[in-house]
Amino acid sequence: GDNFFSISEPDFEGNIVGDWNMSIFKQPTLVYFNADGTWSDPIYSGTWEMVGNGIRWDVVLPEDQSTAYALGIVEANEMVGTVVDPFESPADWYAERITPEVLTPNGGEVWMHGTQDSIKWDDSITGNVVISLADSVGVVQEIVTVSGDLGFYVWTVPVSIEPGAAYLIRVAKESNGEAFDESDNYFMISNTDVVDILGDWDMQGAWKWTTIWTFNSDGTWTNAFPEYGTWELTGNGLRWDYDTFDTYYIGVVDIDKMSGSMVESSGIVGQGWDGQRLLDITYPNGGEVFDRGDVITITWTDNLSADYVNIDLYENNVFVQSLFSNTINDNDQSWTIPVDLTISANYKIRITSTTSDIYDESDAFFTIQ
Repeated sequence: GDNFFSISEPDFEGNIVGDWNMSIFKQPTLVYFNADGTWSDPIYSGTWEMVGNGIRWDVVLPEDQSTAYALGIVEANEMVGTVVDPFESPADWYAERITPEVLTPNGGEVWMHGTQDSIKWDDSITGNVVISLADSVGVVQEIVTVSGDLGFYVWTVPVSIEPGAAYLIRVAKESNGEAFDESDNYFMISNTDVVDILGDWDMQGAWKWTTIWTFNSDGTWTNAFPEYGTWELTGNGLRWDYDTFDTYYIGVVDIDKMSGSMVESSGIVGQGWDGQRLLDITYPNGGEVFDRGDVITITWTDNLSADYVNIDLYENNVFVQSLFSNTINDNDQSWTIPVDLTISANYKIRITSTTSDIYDESDAFFTIQ
């Protein structure tokens, strides 16, 4: 062939309408692709068409009415290809879609129902932009359409939004919803509940770590690794940071449980974590041997909000009987072992909060003989 041709992928559903920063013959220019199949830059204009993810765009050169054309492949927000001009040798060209850049919230913020918070983006955008609340799946709801050159919008967080720690703000060009940017990392929306997190929590994270986290009244925390840092509550929204490296966690606190997302200092984003208030059986906790008829004191430590707990007996991890229902949560309870209880070396005690599904059981089997 005298000049290049293009082979494209067939299954392309992209939309290139909008403005692009282009480098052609090593010269920068701004090109706008219109929905009617025409395009223009500060000097020239022409037509364009797509075949799969392959684009051809043509321009009639006014000097002698010769036609120049460019071929390229479109990949999301980029195009790259070759251009043929009757007055030039074939050359490479490259284009990058002009999209808004979200500045705030950009990750880690905690915004609360009813508060006014500023959504910010770069103000160099022409035309209108559509601001939306999104998550990892897509748009949750549209917020507003405003002029792109404003650069900010003050949003009153609606009480109808479910509290969560995996939200993003998306700012998209109204002319083409595919020209958008989102917060780099998750931010969270909380409600206005006043919650208490002081004390010990049993926490686990995405890297399968599990440890006891202690939230102190002075706004600091420690854990068993040992590590330390600071924490802050906004309504029922929690953010805690490390003092030693740039990792933060955001999450929703729901009385005796919390969960959310995090950003590692290494740049890993969105890993999940969860925790619950501490409940730990201390006796019998495995290996003990009792006689039928013995009186033993069941003990535990906890940080539960519940005033009452249920205490049950399990054998071979199967429920046997309820020992105490709605007994006061005072960390000890005397139990007389029934004289007719089946002899077994595979018993465990399980204690469950009456206000949530938090429970703990003996770490290992004990024996009744």
